[in-house]
Amino acid sequence: MVRALALLVALASTGCIDAVPTVAVNAGNAAQVQACQTNASVHNWFVLGGVAVGAGASGLSTVSAADPALRSSVPLLIIAASLTGLGTVATMGAGLAAASFASGGCPTVVGALPAAVAADAGS
Repeated sequence: MVRALALLVALASTGCIDAVPTVAVNAGNAAQVQACQTNASVHNWFVLGGVAVGAGASGLSTVSAADPALRSSVPLLIIAASLTGLGTVATMGAGLAAASFASGGCPTVVGALPAAVAADAGS
């Protein structure tokens, strides 16, 4: 179970934006770096929320497939419609946050550290 959860977290985080400052933070760019980190966090929460909603929808369809009596259950249909709506909101939120991240010049100040810098930080 722990391995499955670790795999789910790893897969869910593949669509996330890294929010590590890639430039030296100073008084001139501190506000932009902070705003970009916040924007990346909002995007990442939408991505993770979308993964959770997708997992819930998958579980719901598995349950309804296993029991034919549940296929036309009104509460099940309401839950399915709600999950679809939440999935749409999560997708739109992630897209809007990513667009805001890009248009705000964030890729120039935060993101994944280059491989050489990451290797130097580890030693």
